[in-house]
Amino acid sequence: QIPEEFLPLVYPAVRGDAATVRVGQWAILIGNALGEGQNVSFGIVSAVNRYLNNGAFQQEVFTSDAAINNGNSGGMLLNQDGEVIGVTSSKSEKLGSEGMGYYVPIDTVTKTVAELLSQAGR
Repeated sequence: QIPEEFLPLVYPAVRGDAATVRVGQWAILIGNALGEGQNVSFGIVSAVNRYLNNGAFQQEVFTSDAAINNGNSGGMLLNQDGEVIGVTSSKSEKLGSEGMGYYVPIDTVTKTVAELLSQAGR
């Protein structure tokens, strides 16, 4: 619930186009790290058209060094224009890997949500 006095300050997120995401562009992560409330971190997109494979399925992702902490999963990744370009998935915890986060492209998220709503009869 958003208190009524804050409603004039709330704006809907603008959906970006994941196909325009490029290596080297700024990335801004909004999340709820460690459950301590909203926080923001930033970095750059380090790779596009990558895939995570957990054995059950393969997921297209892109990577960024925007800091991901526990509680940030599901947070929005924005481009420099404030458009949502991805959703936080996970971070790499491999030995020798530091600061690499995985993000599901917003186009994939939009398609998946539409499919789930369709299956639910909505």
